[in-house]
Amino acid sequence: MLKAHLISEEKAQLEQFRIHFEKEPQERHLIESTDLLEKHSLADYLENVNNSINAPNIMVTASLFSKRYSYLFLVPVLYSMSRFNKFFNVAIENIKIIDSFENDLWLPELYVKDQSMLMPINDKERIEWRNHYYRRIFGQHLTKIWDTVSSVGKIPKQTLWENTAIYIFWLYETVLHETSAERTKEDFHYLLFEADGTVFGNYLKNPLTGFYNNKIIKNGSEIRPRQTCCFSYQLSEKSMCKTCPKNC
Repeated sequence: MLKAHLISEEKAQLEQFRIHFEKEPQERHLIESTDLLEKHSLADYLENVNNSINAPNIMVTASLFSKRYSYLFLVPVLYSMSRFNKFFNVAIENIKIIDSFENDLWLPELYVKDQSMLMPINDKERIEWRNHYYRRIFGQHLTKIWDTVSSVGKIPKQTLWENTAIYIFWLYETVLHETSAERTKEDFHYLLFEADGTVFGNYLKNPLTGFYNNKIIKNGSEIRPRQTCCFSYQLSEKSMCKTCPKNC
């Protein structure tokens, strides 16, 4: 693997996903992702968020957090891998969350401490590294956080994984759909249908595959119905998602 960096145009593309590349902001509240592995730290964090968004209980907040974290963490690192062929340092120790509110909506940002990248020298090395990279993203990072979130938030892991899956599907089926690079299609296919349960930690099977069900037409739009409810409708004045199983 070669050492690489993101050029300004690539950073601009990734910044649309609320990733922060500038010097670590000192005037805003940040939390280390490693703190999310500690039950007491995570409980305090979720309680603060819960109070800020006026959620009815910690389970709703935990679900919303998993959606926010999936978007912030997964979308830019997978986008960079598939679009630019550049790989982030995805260690939990390298990630911070910046709290941010826009129009009373909780929309945190991601800060990456070590912003150096790796780039494969050929297709063979890329295929080998991709498997390793997915293990680091999911088995060594996301799964560990979801274990703690599930325990503290009293929320099923199946819901957390579907909250994860919806952003992966959205990224590859919409945002990256227009790219002609064959590797984009191969990355998506490998993640869903070739990566086994061990890529995600101590799983017997891939926790994402089961959510990739057929789309249906509803009110003139093509949607993929969820299998679990994310509980977002319980937030004040929040309607049900159009893909919610309670709606479909």
